[in-house]
Amino acid sequence: MKHSFGRRFWVTLLCILTLLAIAVASTFVTFYKLTKEQLELLGESNIRYETALIEKYLQKGMDVMRVTANTVEYMNQKGASQEEILNYLTVESEKEVAEIDENFTGIYGYINGEYLDGVGWDPPADYDPKQRDWYVAAMKGAGEPVIVTPYVDSLTNEVITSVSKLLSDGESVISLDIYLNEVQNLTENIRMGDMGYGFIVDGNGTVIAHWDRSELGLTYPTDEEQAYMMSQILAVPSGSFTATQGGENCTFFTDTVMGDWHVVMVISNTKLFESLRDRMLLQGFLCVVVFAVIAVFLAGAYMRSAEHRREEEKSRAELNRLNDVIIRALAYAIDAKDRYTSGHSQRVAKYSQEIARRMGKSEAEQKAIYSAALLHDVGKIRVPEALINKPGRLTEEEFDQIIPHPVCSYHIVRNIYKDPMIAFGAKFHHERYDGSGYPSGLAGENIPEIARIIGIADSYDAMASNQAIVRRCRRQRSAKRSSRAKESSSILRSRISWCR
Repeated sequence: MKHSFGRRFWVTLLCILTLLAIAVASTFVTFYKLTKEQLELLGESNIRYETALIEKYLQKGMDVMRVTANTVEYMNQKGASQEEILNYLTVESEKEVAEIDENFTGIYGYINGEYLDGVGWDPPADYDPKQRDWYVAAMKGAGEPVIVTPYVDSLTNEVITSVSKLLSDGESVISLDIYLNEVQNLTENIRMGDMGYGFIVDGNGTVIAHWDRSELGLTYPTDEEQAYMMSQILAVPSGSFTATQGGENCTFFTDTVMGDWHVVMVISNTKLFESLRDRMLLQGFLCVVVFAVIAVFLAGAYMRSAEHRREEEKSRAELNRLNDVIIRALAYAIDAKDRYTSGHSQRVAKYSQEIARRMGKSEAEQKAIYSAALLHDVGKIRVPEALINKPGRLTEEEFDQIIPHPVCSYHIVRNIYKDPMIAFGAKFHHERYDGSGYPSGLAGENIPEIARIIGIADSYDAMASNQAIVRRCRRQRSAKRSSRAKESSSILRSRISWCR
């Protein structure tokens, strides 16, 4: 019982730990997913905001180009001379730098078969405008303003791009040079809080802007990691993906500017999820503390319960001992009334227990049978002592006074033991297999098994007792003692067989 209680305690504690672990794991998984999604959404929102600023800046250059191209178209239609157009380009170049943006460094173009430059640059003799990137890109744009592939100025080490537009004659092109200093400044501010860095590459992998200025003008990829990175950037024009950068797992947030430039924000996963891990570790620590508190309270309750159980078991053992003493005293008192069969109840109890043991009964069943047998004749307390000790055969009237004693035994035992079978053992131990017994005249297996066992033990002891020997001598004086013993042994074996 003690071990069973201890097992229940540990099972309860283990169940609580398991349920708590499941709840914590479920909470962690849900919390991790939600937080990860929120971080990704925040990163994507951040990169879209930066992209919008960069696109707004480039759009300003596009607008300047449209206005300039439309004006030159109008002048051509009115028959303006090349000199007038050049003067307009010169004035506009100065105006753009002074009033709009100092990084809009000059308007130029190939107009009516002649190269015109608003900042007064005189090209070398072998300069062919039609072979330049700004002209080729404008031709591909088919009348729509296009952004030309940037390059790094060898003198200033600054990145320059051009916005070009093909005029309606299908040959003339207007172009505006833009230093990307403002784009570089915006790129250096691409971060999420204090995490990450940003860069911009075009579809060819040319680095247009980068938080590390030494990367400007490089063409990615330069290694295997960058090859995978570029393939993902081109595959995910807007969104996020995970890749290795510098041997560390990173999350890349991407968006597209003007359909060809890719704005990228790179954040180390270690830093990105650092706060998340800290929160989860804190939650885990709190759960451990909660479990420890629960375990302490349960351990205290277990110790108190164990102490109570020990006291209870001690009291129960003492009560059982006193109960056994009282029952034995009662059995002794009953046996003391019969001078011929002193110790009869104890012997019947031992015989009954031994029969039960040989039948394969459990210890609990053997104990119950022993208790029933010990008190099987307790009802004789109501039978006159003179009648019990009368020598010779009883008269019919005297036997009628004996018959009720099993029922009396039943009512007494029923108030002592909760198990009704113990009381039945006392009530029916004088029933006989052929139905000739008393008090109910039960026959065969209708007689409870416990009563059959006690009946056999009672009959055996009655035959082996002094009283049985005296009465038998009076009836059969010529019979030998060995014959009586053999007969008694034969009857005992047959009764045991019947009981089984």
